[in-house]
Amino acid sequence: MKKKIEPPKKVEPPKLKKPEEPKPKPPEPEKPEWKPVDPKDIKIGKKIEPKPTKPAVSASEISKALAGVQSSRTSLGTPGQFNDYYVRVMNALYGRWVPPVTAATGTSMTVRIHILKNGQVVKRVPISGSGNAAFDTTVMDAVNAVSTLPAPPSDYPYDYVEVTFTKDN
Repeated sequence: MKKKIEPPKKVEPPKLKKPEEPKPKPPEPEKPEWKPVDPKDIKIGKKIEPKPTKPAVSASEISKALAGVQSSRTSLGTPGQFNDYYVRVMNALYGRWVPPVTAATGTSMTVRIHILKNGQVVKRVPISGSGNAAFDTTVMDAVNAVSTLPAPPSDYPYDYVEVTFTKDN
């Protein structure tokens, strides 16, 4: 009998392990900026109230100051008290003013006109120009053409009137 020869068995080479990479360390937990207090260390007691402070100014001083403001305010009159006077002044000036055709709608200039108690004009000062030389010239021409304005009311607190000239359309 013949022996059967078997083919050699296939031998697999041993598997090599890859070297293990070191595992990254987990980040350390952040330390709190404050230290927790153990509940048994908390003392229970009275609530601490802030100490009341004395105001820098007394109530009577505040009342006196407000009374002074009120009295000076009434001496200047109420905002609408002089409206009639301003309308008469505007009519006198606007009656002499011919705005230039080239000026855009809404263009304006303010002039302060110093007056005496009888309404005589003593000085004319442009306060804010319009940026349009022709417009400003016509405004100043109108203001210079008037030598006397209506006399201000006896309790009018200023020695001037400010008028704003505005081109409507």
